[in-house]
Amino acid sequence: MDQFRNPAIGSARGPLRPHKSFGANAGAPGQLFRKFPGGVGVSDDNVVFGLGTSTGASAASFVLTGNVSRQMVLRDLVVAIGTVRGRVTQISAAGDALLQGSSVPVEMFAITNTGRPPFDIPVYTGTVQITITADAGYTCDAGFNID
Repeated sequence: MDQFRNPAIGSARGPLRPHKSFGANAGAPGQLFRKFPGGVGVSDDNVVFGLGTSTGASAASFVLTGNVSRQMVLRDLVVAIGTVRGRVTQISAAGDALLQGSSVPVEMFAITNTGRPPFDIPVYTGTVQITITADAGYTCDAGFNID
């Protein structure tokens, strides 16, 4: 496993390897991203799992859903809902609840929150859902970073 570690970053950050599409897109081979080591079986090409978009004219609860078509690891959840306040009331993956207890502010999963909680949950098949209650009219998008 040590051949995947970058000594400049340190082994505490986990296994690293070049993402095969980076050199073709950015022209800088050798740039490293956190990924599974080669041979694990997870695709290099898919790094985001989208849960879709929902729009409403007034305060409401809504569900964003995605169907898992291959094995993946759900890393961190990003929710974009603009300036509207809201609460995440449910997060589940393949029937397993990922949100325990009551609800949490949607800002916890905002792109600007660099302290978003990582999930790091392997999922093989099933449905991933997030339920949000918005306090006013909204347009919301959400997705997970995946490996």
